[in-house]
Amino acid sequence: MTIENVSCTLNRYPEGMVKLDDFKIVQGPIPEISDNDVLLKVLCCSVDPFMRGRMKKDNPSSYVPPCQPGKVIQVFSITQVEKIGANVTDINVGDKYMCFNGIEKYTVVPQQAIKGDGQKNLGNYNKIDPNNPIKDSFYLGLFGMPGMTAWAFFNKVGKPKEGETIFVSAASGAVGQVVCQLAKLKGLKVVACASSPEKIGFLKGAIKVDEAFSYRDFPDKESFVAQLRKVCPNGIDIYFDNVGGYILDSALQLMNVHGRVVMCGMISQYNLKDKYQYTLQDISNRRLTLQGCLFNDYFPRCMGEFMQDMIPMVQSGKLIYKEDVYKGVEKTPEAFIGLFNSKNFGKVVIEPF
Repeated sequence: MTIENVSCTLNRYPEGMVKLDDFKIVQGPIPEISDNDVLLKVLCCSVDPFMRGRMKKDNPSSYVPPCQPGKVIQVFSITQVEKIGANVTDINVGDKYMCFNGIEKYTVVPQQAIKGDGQKNLGNYNKIDPNNPIKDSFYLGLFGMPGMTAWAFFNKVGKPKEGETIFVSAASGAVGQVVCQLAKLKGLKVVACASSPEKIGFLKGAIKVDEAFSYRDFPDKESFVAQLRKVCPNGIDIYFDNVGGYILDSALQLMNVHGRVVMCGMISQYNLKDKYQYTLQDISNRRLTLQGCLFNDYFPRCMGEFMQDMIPMVQSGKLIYKEDVYKGVEKTPEAFIGLFNSKNFGKVVIEPF
């Protein structure tokens, strides 16, 4: 019996805001595996803002190669071995891997792609311990790139101290919600912004941040600065930036001397041709540190410390994690576009089946 596959490919490089028809959903059979191949069933896929940078033909600032029109879009995924070829060794049906894989139901790869060269770099197949109680999708979020991004950038770059004030933008997102909780556990005052009353309710109720408000109520720099002065009367020591634009520019005005700005993402700028122009004099006046950060800088060297710190917090209920799950590969375009119009709530995950 031929197994039908469903894949999400890039139809063309987007111009400006991404549109549904920039993607293409492709259906077709899966080829028979050879003696040295492995058939992987894709259990869940991660949808993240960094994918937008890969949807450009020429983007010298991107830290990963661009997607190719007509090719399956590659993302962080959790896969399970469905079938192995006659010559495959040390790989068993049922094994699960965290990897960089296509958004599709099934993938055929040579066994050497899984075994690799022994180096644990971005994109390699990392086997999941079957005895670990963590659910599959958490390896894409809380215990995947977003969770480690939050933990590493907050601790290693933010260098938090008890009693300080941190401001987190996109605070209910995949990264922001973790940063807020880590900051609360370390005794910081946490000020957060998000897009909707539902998200503000989550931040105040479930995560228990000290202050939370919708950026939509303060749509320009002048009004946003006024709001920050109200909720951060003692200034900001750490700004964890996920959005850029006028929100970053506003936060710079409220930073305390020797404050730290963690440059995690600029989602407000990814679809724009004309980028926001920042006012930078506050950086030198207040001796601020602005540091750009990439996941690759901390993975895998901090993975052991990260897991050792995070697992007990989750098991004890001190840390929670919200996901936004889309069922079916066909939902990928909708899920991705939702990242840029604030429709998603939490870590965005695709479950192909």
